[in-house]
Amino acid sequence: MEYTKLEAQAMLGIGNTSFYKYVKSLNIQMRTQINDKGKVSYIRVEDFERIMHKLGKTKEDLIQNPNYHQP
Repeated sequence: MEYTKLEAQAMLGIGNTSFYKYVKSLNIQMRTQINDKGKVSYIRVEDFERIMHKLGKTKEDLIQNPNYHQP
């Protein structure tokens, strides 16, 4: 399971710069796909959870966020 970068950012409540700072510091590999809408970056659920823990957030915190998508 994967989330798009935009979904992950919305669920975590962080911006683009902060998101990429965590991706880089945790040595996370993003997958990029080009489709008819342009370039879309994806993050694995496991890596999303690593960022979530680094932020000190729990799944309960995210579930309360209206942007949360259950994997």
